[in-house]
Amino acid sequence: RRDDMVSMTVAVNLPVWRGSKIEPRIMEAQAMRAQTVSLYQAQRNEISARLRQQIAMAEQSLKSVRLYQRAILPQAKLTVESALTAYQVNRVDFLTLLDNQVTVFDYEANLIAAMANYNKALVEIDWLVGKKQH
Repeated sequence: RRDDMVSMTVAVNLPVWRGSKIEPRIMEAQAMRAQTVSLYQAQRNEISARLRQQIAMAEQSLKSVRLYQRAILPQAKLTVESALTAYQVNRVDFLTLLDNQVTVFDYEANLIAAMANYNKALVEIDWLVGKKQH
């Protein structure tokens, strides 16, 4: 041993293990990324389809609500009024009057169901697009 000696070490990393260690990890990461992108696209497509379905449901329900409110129910109520007047002068029997009134009740129930379907579709649309409820 000499006190005036200096030693030095040089290290060089050679990519000799690249093929057996790093490449499989890179391929695994790429496969996981591709799988994640595919899953994202599938979920996006599913949400888009559900959104279109709920929009169609809302539009159809709104058309039904308007039809019941503007045409069907007013006409049915006029029919009941006419049947009541005819019943009072013995031109129709009570069963006819009752049948007309039951028809009005059925139409009102259908109107309420259409309103409920419309509101359910709106809530589903809000949920699908991520709108917060207050």
